[in-house]
Amino acid sequence: MEISAEEFVDLVRRYPDAVVVDVRFDYEREENGSLPGARQIPIYMPDWEPNPDFVGQVSQVARAGQPLVFVCRSGHRSCEACDLVNLPQVQGVYSLREGMAGLQGKTGAG
Repeated sequence: MEISAEEFVDLVRRYPDAVVVDVRFDYEREENGSLPGARQIPIYMPDWEPNPDFVGQVSQVARAGQPLVFVCRSGHRSCEACDLVNLPQVQGVYSLREGMAGLQGKTGAG
């Protein structure tokens, strides 16, 4: 399910233990910043091959009863992540629409 930047900000206020997973490459986080407390689990390897351990790595950080939010640069890879991950124990699985680009100026991101 996609959520807007405003919905994301509201969600993390209501669920301070929500798990945010940044699926971007390391260089993207270095160049464009990251969200405090976000887990870094790239959905793709540097050669753009799918990360074979992605679902397992996400399963290890997901918290029962808490939302799981995927974030990328523009919202495309985070949507892919939502499609891959099916964790019934979490409160909901979300993709940040427009990614980090949509968050500029709405949080402390960057």
